Amino acid sequence: MNELVDPKTGEMVKVFIPFEKLKHRRGFFMADQDGMVALAKLDLKGRTKDVLLYILGKIDYENWLLINQVQIAEDLGMKPPHVSRAFKELENKRIIFKVQFLTGTRWGHKVKGDESKRWAFRVDPVYAWKGKASTRTTALQKVSRMKTRKMAEEIEV
Repeated sequence: MNELVDPKTGEMVKVFIPFEKLKHRRGFFMADQDGMVALAKLDLKGRTKDVLLYILGKIDYENWLLINQVQIAEDLGMKPPHVSRAFKELENKRIIFKVQFLTGTRWGHKVKGDESKRWAFRVDPVYAWKGKASTRTTALQKVSRMKTRKMAEEIEV
């Protein structure tokens, strides 16, 4: 039972408010508050910020981005080169990252006939996460190792 104030009388009235279990909807993701503050401090401008917000609205399970840049351009009313530049800026700021994967694998098993390498993007789980909270920790560790390797490569060049 909850107690609320009756606006007419000022009395405390006991009221039963039934709890409804929240169901995860398709468009749900978790945002990290410190990550959001960090994004705000990056001072992203216009189209780049628009593309980032769009990406966050479209990320799939475990932060995979399963929509291509041409579709993003169409949906946002932009030209594809503008979206491409925004992606490059987001990559340079390490908000999203490009991951090479081997096609022809399903759940870790090779499928004959389709073994080409492709690229996909993922959003850094430091900022947002769509998936089980328990798998975010593993993803954060992998991204941390990837960022360390990338920084080492940049120093060598």
